[in-house]
Amino acid sequence: MHSNKNIDYFKQLLSSQNKESVIFEKKVTIPNKALEASYKVAELIVENKKPHTIGESLILPACSEIVRIMFGNEAEAEIKKIPLSNNTIRRRVQDMSEDIEKKCGGKN
Repeated sequence: MHSNKNIDYFKQLLSSQNKESVIFEKKVTIPNKALEASYKVAELIVENKKPHTIGESLILPACSEIVRIMFGNEAEAEIKKIPLSNNTIRRRVQDMSEDIEKKCGGKN
């Protein structure tokens, strides 16, 4: 079936697959980065003893405006994917607390 194809055909096919792989990797990486950012913001909120609602009511809108002005609408759309609702921040704080307890639990 492919034995009569020349080498350029296979090079083109490989190039096409590599491009698709890069696009797929970017789409997968952004949600991971949004999750990481969500945990980092939760940590900052707790460190500064602010109400959990500040993530959604102040931090996300401020970051969105900054990023839109500096980098454009496409970048702003990516920033808006960061989950920072009150309930999300509460869960992130709980997750981090449980992780600390697991790490420090047996070291008394």
